[in-house]
Amino acid sequence: MTENCPTSDVAKRVQQFVPTGPAAELWDAEGPAITAIVEALAPTTAKQAGDLMSALCGFAVFTNATGSQRPLGERLTPAHIERYVAGLSTEGASRTIRSLLRSLGREANPAAGWRTETQQLGKSTNTRPYTELEIARHLRAARSIRTTAVGHTYLWCLVGGVALGADAQALKQITPNQMELGSDATWVHLPGRPIPLPVTGVWAIELHALAEDVEPDQPILGPASRINNAISKIKPASGDKFQVQRCRATWIVALINAGTPLPLLLSAAGLTTPGSLDTYYRQATPPQASPSALVDAASMLPFGKHS
Repeated sequence: MTENCPTSDVAKRVQQFVPTGPAAELWDAEGPAITAIVEALAPTTAKQAGDLMSALCGFAVFTNATGSQRPLGERLTPAHIERYVAGLSTEGASRTIRSLLRSLGREANPAAGWRTETQQLGKSTNTRPYTELEIARHLRAARSIRTTAVGHTYLWCLVGGVALGADAQALKQITPNQMELGSDATWVHLPGRPIPLPVTGVWAIELHALAEDVEPDQPILGPASRINNAISKIKPASGDKFQVQRCRATWIVALINAGTPLPLLLSAAGLTTPGSLDTYYRQATPPQASPSALVDAASMLPFGKHS
């Protein structure tokens, strides 16, 4: 999202959006603000643009019904969003729409206290990255039982989660056919990711060892039912429950700490909105850019270069 000018498909999706139900009745009054707020966020795909438009329409209807007279952008606050999503029918829809609206709110109303807002997701230990020492302990424990089904699954979850940011669903699907050996890394095409991901170092060695005796078109993990059964039997020496999501969190936080540009980070992680990364950014320590970076950015503005 480095430009304020969306692609033609994205722009068409925003400009030709057709509201339905109660949103249609408010469109004359709220439509221009909804469109402007979504365009300011500069969504990168037509689907993302449509999801943002739909989420903001629902929010506009809700806040109008409460009698708020403030401009729509000012209504996008953590408190208003939480009240809105609390009334949604399913937990999954609540999480998705909360993420979309928080992304819009950060853009439209940056002074609304987003950094101090604690989301339920952020309280969960499964988004806390593993430390290097914890990873070393898990790797040692998994290697000690690698010839067993539990050991194979344990190692695969570590490799796929820590080195690829794969979730449990992706771990069940990856096959040797999706691996490609390059000069600097082994590249893996994960299901649902628009770009291949590199695996290097010890993780690349373990990846090839795990895939060595697996048929090219068969899942490296083995039977899909194996993962949950095996994870339940993993007993790390530390006594902590092993969590695949914490492996993925380790990978995401590492990319943030490396200064990975946001659009590339979202693509690599298989995410669509910046708000999806909120809980990970709170646990990261990204590099601080020098003031000269602001000069570089200023020079990219129209007429920003010295003549």
